Amino acid sequence: MDEAITACTAGADSNPETLNCLALLVVLKTLRGDIEARDWDRFQQRLATVRMSWDNIRAPLILTHYAGQGVGLDKARVLTALATLDRRVTLQPHTLVSIGEAILRVLQEPDLAVPYFVKALQRVPPGDPYVRQLMAELTAKGRPDLAGVIESADAAPRDLVPAPATGDGR
Repeated sequence: MDEAITACTAGADSNPETLNCLALLVVLKTLRGDIEARDWDRFQQRLATVRMSWDNIRAPLILTHYAGQGVGLDKARVLTALATLDRRVTLQPHTLVSIGEAILRVLQEPDLAVPYFVKALQRVPPGDPYVRQLMAELTAKGRPDLAGVIESADAAPRDLVPAPATGDGR
């Protein structure tokens, strides 16, 4: 693991326009048990300023992937990274749903997941079968109020203009 951390540090230092090395560095240092605030701060600062290429868009999703694998990443820092990503890029519906699912299922924060689902629903035609599944899951988690928010978002009028090409492109 030490070699991987050294490689990620060198990669992050040598290319200040990429995020993946920093995301992996956060994961690896968390696993090793010596993650520091400055590691997260460096990742977040770079996330807030670099050009958001498709590869850089993936970096915060690396964090949700490893959190889903049981890595004890700082929940607040992961949520901040996802919010920064969403603020900087017009994400495609499937990416918004992936983020929402990670926040709902992995981070166990239904209230914070719903805005991502609502944003995704605003970008797809009404009546997607996923909506009923999501509503059922929220209800089963004791959150019929959030299921109602999803139902209202699905029923709301939409301006189905495709997301700009500056988004995650998928």
